[in-house]
Amino acid sequence: MRLFHFIYWITVSASLLPIITYILFPHSLAGFSKAVRKGLIWFFVYLVLHHVACIILQYWIRDSEPAVHFSVLFEFYILLSLFHGIRPIKRIRLISILGVLPFLLDLFWTSTLMEDVIVSSVLYYSTSIYFSYKIIYEKGFEGKETIFSITLLLYFLCCLAYSVFYHFIIENISIFLQVVPVFMVVHLIFYSVLTWGVLEQRKRLSVKTT
Repeated sequence: MRLFHFIYWITVSASLLPIITYILFPHSLAGFSKAVRKGLIWFFVYLVLHHVACIILQYWIRDSEPAVHFSVLFEFYILLSLFHGIRPIKRIRLISILGVLPFLLDLFWTSTLMEDVIVSSVLYYSTSIYFSYKIIYEKGFEGKETIFSITLLLYFLCCLAYSVFYHFIIENISIFLQVVPVFMVVHLIFYSVLTWGVLEQRKRLSVKTT
């Protein structure tokens, strides 16, 4: 369990890397449109606030599920805005309105505020996978946003698999202790690649200005 907690705190700390990197190099995302830049910044902030909210509730009420309920909803809308900034999404207003339904389902019908958020997680992750794949498929691998699109696609594929098999994982302690650290490492890699993406954009801008 010590290894488990060690990896967890390393992962939580790593969530700070993207936003700290942006703060240190605020012009690193200047090559993106205002909508994309704003979407990335909000997503970086969200990554930190999600962990902070989970930690506070875990110590306060011994359950972080209320924070998870709302964080998956916030994540969905932040990423929807980001994807729309990269590549305009048809019927974006309708999707935005319907997007709250999975959250309400898990809150009042398929789950409760203190229970797992399987339905909304699966639907929101699937939506993010779809839009990130569409961006890669239509814009190719040469766009400025490619590193972030590919990273989000691979990350949410892992999140989707984890959510689908969540109950199977938590019901077996030996499987839980094997899978969860691996999933934390996935998060660690995710934060690291996002940070590298910001630094890579800074490098590109430096090359253009020289």
